[in-house]
Amino acid sequence: MPDFIRTTGFRWGLAVAAILAAGILLLFSFIYWQIEGALRVPIDGILLTNARQMAALPVDQILSELSRHLAHDPRRLKMLGLFEQNGQRLGGNLAEMPADLPLDGIPHRAIAVRADDSGREPQPVRMLGEPLPDGDILLVGRDMADVVEMRAMVERALILGLLPAVLICILGGTVIGMRAQRRLGVLRRSAERIMSGHLGERLPTCNSRDDLDELARIVNRMLDEIERLLNDIKGVGQDIAHDLRTPLTRVRAQLERGRDHAQTRHELAVVVDKAVGGLDQAVATIMALLRITEIEHSRRHSGFASIDLGQIVREVGELYEPVAEDKGVALSVAANCHAIIQGDRDLLMEALANIVDNAVKFTPGGGQVAIELEGVPDGVPDGVPDGVPDGVPDGVPDEVIVRVVDTGPGISEKERLAVFRRFYRSDKSRHTEGAGLGLNLVAAVARLHGFRLRIVGDPPGCTVELTCRADPDV
Repeated sequence: MPDFIRTTGFRWGLAVAAILAAGILLLFSFIYWQIEGALRVPIDGILLTNARQMAALPVDQILSELSRHLAHDPRRLKMLGLFEQNGQRLGGNLAEMPADLPLDGIPHRAIAVRADDSGREPQPVRMLGEPLPDGDILLVGRDMADVVEMRAMVERALILGLLPAVLICILGGTVIGMRAQRRLGVLRRSAERIMSGHLGERLPTCNSRDDLDELARIVNRMLDEIERLLNDIKGVGQDIAHDLRTPLTRVRAQLERGRDHAQTRHELAVVVDKAVGGLDQAVATIMALLRITEIEHSRRHSGFASIDLGQIVREVGELYEPVAEDKGVALSVAANCHAIIQGDRDLLMEALANIVDNAVKFTPGGGQVAIELEGVPDGVPDGVPDGVPDGVPDGVPDEVIVRVVDTGPGISEKERLAVFRRFYRSDKSRHTEGAGLGLNLVAAVARLHGFRLRIVGDPPGCTVELTCRADPDV
């Protein structure tokens, strides 16, 4: 069996052909029913009228009336007969009484045998049988050969119209099926190459924007995400090996020196404490990676609720105020905006804490760090300060922006995307504590919540903005 026969296009072609055939059958049946009804109703009326008129006459006058009707019937359409109760013919052009004709005075279809000068001939008729008071039976009918011919004509038209239509539908289904089969073959070969390891290849698309094209685009987006995740996993393995090798090597060296050179219990305890610190750093890195992975896989949606972002901003400010004060950095908080959002409080608290921690860490003594919360009504572009257009109620923003501004060395434009990758350490941060995972965790939290995260402004100084959607139900 050819492959295209199993395609959806060919099957749809067959289905359309069947539906079309059924529609044509119904249409022609309706036409035939209407035409036959238009012919039958007047004929039945004439038969009933003639039968009543003749039935009211004496027998000899009925015979005369039968002869008169037949004499004025050049088209030989009338079928008339008078029979005794035992079936003996008394007059008319009927050879015999139709065996299956009910004698109820109502017209019925029947096959009657005409007997006249031209001989005996069976014909389809519309006929009624009327019993007379003296027991005789009056038969009044009309030849229906023209109606039968009309029926044959409708059947021929049905065949001539139905067969080409069905063939066209099947041909169309075949063409569509073969076209779909060719496209599926291309997609199948591309998918096989991708499965064989060519992860950079994508399914081909065209400009038809049909279902297959849309499916190919969805699969390509999925492949992009899979490739990104695989590259992340590959990079994470390399980064873990690189970043954990140094602290673990240091721990090993410290333990070896302690084993070889420690003379007292105190010296050995100092070596062990340093080793434990190095191991804690390695464990913290691993835990941070696990936490980022958990967030990126969206396992924390169960913790979403309506939260006050202003309260989180104020709590983070209170948490880092002593840290900033010890370093000689002025920390200010401006969070007077009404900002209710949908999110995970713990994750947002952790993300904002990471941003503020970096700002305080890289701002030198005497510098400043500001945490701001600003509402942005619908239609107001980012960066428009304090502007609320007419018709938008004050204090009810459509978006809110958490902005952390510091006077540190800043981040160059070429590094603004790189700093959100795992284990990335710029030259300015090589000698500071940390594993390079803080901003990567912030980016994962932003993706989970559907928020926008960006770094703006030119060095020196750095501004990190987290744009959040306000809760529309509040």
